[in-house]
Order: sequence, then structure tokens, then C-alpha cells
Amino acid sequence: MSSKYYELNEEAINDLVNSSEEVDVVINKKNKIKNLLKLSFIKFWFGGALCYFVLWGLGIYVSNDLDMFVLLAFVLAITSDFLLNPIIRYISSEGFKYSKYIFINISYKKIYSLFFHIIYSFIIVFSIYITYVVLNSFIFNGKLGVEPLLFGLIYLVFDSTFVLLKNIFIRVYKFYFKTNP
Repeated sequence: MSSKYYELNEEAINDLVNSSEEVDVVINKKNKIKNLLKLSFIKFWFGGALCYFVLWGLGIYVSNDLDMFVLLAFVLAITSDFLLNPIIRYISSEGFKYSKYIFINISYKKIYSLFFHIIYSFIIVFSIYITYVVLNSFIFNGKLGVEPLLFGLIYLVFDSTFVLLKNIFIRVYKFYFKTNP
């Protein structure tokens, strides 16, 4: 190999660096996927994956419904604290400070964040359980089983509802204390 292959064209580099032209970069905003759509899909997929791996995967080994309920809540808490929330913080435009797409805005590096995520996960899993009970009691007459797509959709609905309620509460709280110091 010749050493000419690895030589830089210093003249072209200097021309680029010293040029005074401003280049207008046009960003096509029509093709840009909104953060809310991306994050909603990630939460939907996450809920479905939890159902697939925990409920379907461990359903043979864990026969008691209460044990499965507790196990699912713990797995949901651990994976959302260490996996889902950092992904959401990375994708959302707010970065690693406050995120309006997450219910509990505590860094996973703090030990008490896992405790709060466990409580929140029990509330989410209990809400999903009650939804399945209501659907089976009144609409499907006990024929609706737990499957990943519907589980992910119900998880997305409840998580988004709780996050929306949290954001409304924070907005009202800030408005009240901003106008009445």
C-alpha cells in the first residue's frame, strides 16, 4: 500500500474551515416522528413484552395468581426503573431532568426510586387486573385471556392516564403558587 492513500488533502480541509458561506440546512419536519408517538409505542411494546416473558413465560412455574401479581409488579418496577425510564429520558426532548412522559421523575441511581416504582407498579398491575376482571365479567363472559397486545394496550392507557393526571396536578400546583405567593 502506498502512503498517499492515507494523506489528507490539507488544502481542501482549509478551504472548508475558512469558508465564509453560510449553508442553509433544510429539515423536513413532515417525516419526523413525534416523541409522543415514539414513546407511546415503546411503552406499548414494553407492556406487551412483560406480559409475554413474565405471565406467559413463568405461568407454568408460578401457579398462584397472587404470586404472579406480585412477581409482575416487581419485574415491572425493576425494568421500568432501570430500562424504560432511561430510554424515555433519552428520547424525550427534556433530557435527564424532569420528563413529562414519566410518572416518577427520580433517577435510577437513587435507591428510593425503586421503592416508589414498586408502589407505582402495584397500582398499575392492580388496575390492569381489575380491567381484565371487568372485561371478562361484563363483556366477554370469561372468554378473554391475558395476551401481550391487549395487556400492552391496557398498560399504555393506565400509564398515560396516571402521567397525564400527574402533569395536570403539577401544572395546577405551579399556577396556584405562581399567582398566590
